[in-house]
Amino acid sequence: MKNLEVITEEILNDTQIAYHITRRNNLAKIKQQGLIPKKPEDMDDEYGVYCFSDMESLENAMMNWLGERIEEWEEDNDEEYGEICLKIDIKNLKQSFNSDVGYEIVVKEIIPPNRILEILNI
Repeated sequence: MKNLEVITEEILNDTQIAYHITRRNNLAKIKQQGLIPKKPEDMDDEYGVYCFSDMESLENAMMNWLGERIEEWEEDNDEEYGEICLKIDIKNLKQSFNSDVGYEIVVKEIIPPNRILEILNI
């Protein structure tokens, strides 16, 4: 659930905040092309840019399932994943909320680079 500070920011700035985890190595391309919808290779999910609805959900995922997936990737590839978090504005973008898990927002279109509000180290 979003905290009061994020809700206030969204109201004052007319935004809808979401968080996306990616590799630092992807940042230059993202700054040029934006976040492009993809289908996760290891899942039967839909095409989209997968985001967390709030920072608490992101942190929970990093301490659990997502952190485990990143560790597996690092072991398989013998290199650091180098994860970063993009704080983005998804207001008025085509999206769906995954009610099965309650924290996942899937954006169905390219998220332009100018929608990246902040790059966070995690």
